[in-house]
Parts: sequence; structure tokens; C-alpha cells
Amino acid sequence: MKNRIFGISPYAADYIPMHEFYNTKFINVEGDALGYIYNPPAGWATISDCGEFPCTAPHNVLFSFKKNTFEGIRPDFASSEFQAISDNPGFSKYVEDCEF
Repeated sequence: MKNRIFGISPYAADYIPMHEFYNTKFINVEGDALGYIYNPPAGWATISDCGEFPCTAPHNVLFSFKKNTFEGIRPDFASSEFQAISDNPGFSKYVEDCEF
């Protein structure tokens, strides 16, 4: 099982609010361990909830980090301010300076 600091709830099919973090201290965190945002599972496609397509909350995730510090192992993208968004095929590829 992989360990990650941030993830999304399997019960958040319809809505995931923006998360803002300030003065966060990351200690020995590799890039792949920072977070995991998955594609909407096909099982979320229920007529009573989202119709015949999976609810898309995982495509609308935004984590915003400001005034960060890092100690020890750190991701290549580590900086005092950064954002993490989902790999939304209709949005993320159009965000300037966005890296997968």
C-alpha cells in the first residue's frame, strides 16, 4: 500500500471543495507521496445519483499551498507556493505552466 499525504474521499462523488493550506511544513516527502487524485470510478454511474455517467468531483480538485517549508527529501516541484489540481482533460492541459 502506498502512503500519500493528501487524497480524496471515495464518498465525494458530487463535490470536493477547494482546500487551502498555509505555513505547511513538509518533512521527507517525495513527489509521488504528496497526493493521489483518481479518475471518477465507473461504479459512480448510478441513475439515482449522477445518471448514466460517473459523477465528476475528482476532476475538479484544487489544493492550494502557501508559505510552505520543506525539510529533508522534497519533491522536484517544491516551492513556497504551489497548487495541485486534478488531471482534468478539459482544463488542466490549458493551464499555463501546469506540469503533470
